[in-house]
Amino acid sequence: MVCSGKIGHELAACRRELGSTDTAIITVERLYPFPERELASELVRFPATARARWVQEEPENQGAWSFVAPRLVKSAGRVVENVSRPESPAPAVGSARRHVMEQRTLLTEAFA
Repeated sequence: MVCSGKIGHELAACRRELGSTDTAIITVERLYPFPERELASELVRFPATARARWVQEEPENQGAWSFVAPRLVKSAGRVVENVSRPESPAPAVGSARRHVMEQRTLLTEAFA
């Protein structure tokens, strides 16, 4: 999976908790200019059958997904799935308890 920002740390912690050894996490810290060659050289190390996912904690209609999607597909050379919160008119849910619940769901979906 590919991500940017603090979600990468949360994914790594979740991977440790799950004891997962079959999932790579690639964190892209510079989105512009997009590091197509660097990312392609990382992704080529994985089998063509491996699932490629972009994970972001922002809602699908916010965050980097709309910018990253076509560039990531080009770098990955395969279909890339998006794992994010559902589309929303607001960047935050307005409830700490709901945020924690959504974040837990997001991390679970990332490893599903």
